[in-house]
Order: sequence, then C-alpha cells, then structure tokens
Amino acid sequence: MLPDRVDRPSVATVRAILDDFDVGGRLKHIREFIWRGGTLQLRAERRPAGQVRDVSYALTAEWAAPVLERTPSPITHGLVSWQRPVLEGRWVRGSSGYELRVGIDLSAPSAIYIRSQRLLSHVPFVGRPPAQVEDALNVELTAYVNAFLSQFLPVPQAAALDIQRLRDLGLAA
Repeated sequence: MLPDRVDRPSVATVRAILDDFDVGGRLKHIREFIWRGGTLQLRAERRPAGQVRDVSYALTAEWAAPVLERTPSPITHGLVSWQRPVLEGRWVRGSSGYELRVGIDLSAPSAIYIRSQRLLSHVPFVGRPPAQVEDALNVELTAYVNAFLSQFLPVPQAAALDIQRLRDLGLAA
C-alpha cells in the first residue's frame, strides 16, 4: 500500500508520487510514438498566497493555424433571417495544439488526474496497492491514446495541414 504522503503538499512530494508511477516516462512515450512531437514539462501551479495548488507533468504541442476571428453581431436578440449568415468573421493567423496533463490537484490529493481537451479522468492512489494504480493508469492512458488516434493527427501532420490552410487563406508568414 502507498502511504498518504500528500499531508505536506510540496512540489517534491507530489513529484515523487508521480515519479513512482513513471508519469513522465509514460508521457514521453506518448510524445515520441503517438503525438510524434511536443514538449514535456513538470508544472507547479500556485495559489495567490503561494501555496502549491497543482503539480503535473504536461505534454504540450502548439503550432500556427488559422483561427476565425468573429465580428460582433449587430443582432443580439430575436429571430434572424435564414438568408443571413449565422457566423460572421475573418480568418486570422492564430495557434492550435494539443495538451495532456497528468498530475495531482492538492484540493483533492487522493487521485492522479489525466486531463486533455476531451478527457478528464481520475485514478485514486491513496491506500491502493501500487500494481492496482499502475493498471488503472495503463487503462486510462490507453483509452486516451485510442481516442487520440481515432480523432486527431500526429503533431507533424496536424501542423503541416494548418500551415497549408494558412497558405490557402493568404496568411502564411
């Protein structure tokens, strides 16, 4: 069984828990073989008073992409004619990307969270055998990988596609 080592919330304590389950190594594997790009960092977010609020390993990737800049609509209430466009705006150069975070939120320090654009999952670890936590992390990260592969392109292909869209829109630098 794992001891409840989160009584003293510190970055080192939380990182030790994450490292016990090789969270950084698991995200490195996703970066290399699934995303095929990105940056892996250890992040510690603090409250305004300075206490640690959240510690996580974050895998991120960002690239230039076209983004629709919406213009304010003069019509704010009522029905709109079917002939009027529902969404108005112009394409501008912006950014797109992916983010996957695995960490511990110290407001609920009994579970490891897994967060991405479309996934929020928690794996409880306090009082559970390490093998059971390992298995649960494997299940959740495998579900993430399967969902990613079915819905998204790896970083190099997604970035190349957005660069081409920027060229087609005349927004390439």
